[in-house]
Amino acid sequence: MHRQWIAMEHYRLHSIENWPDSPYKRAVLAAIHSTLESLQARSPISLEKPACVICASKMLDFARAQHDTPAPTQLAA
Repeated sequence: MHRQWIAMEHYRLHSIENWPDSPYKRAVLAAIHSTLESLQARSPISLEKPACVICASKMLDFARAQHDTPAPTQLAA
């Protein structure tokens, strides 16, 4: 049951990420993150994080952005 609940909350998370930015969206996302953390902490068995294509692509994009960011250069004074 825990695995299904976590999967549903994860689905809700990605659905709501597509909403226009608003205080309500931020509140709902915070509630979902809190629920996911609570469910994962209280899980009766050790659950692996879901293999989610959306999350994996976000992590890849983040890694690329970190790699492509030029190193700061010192300016001559």
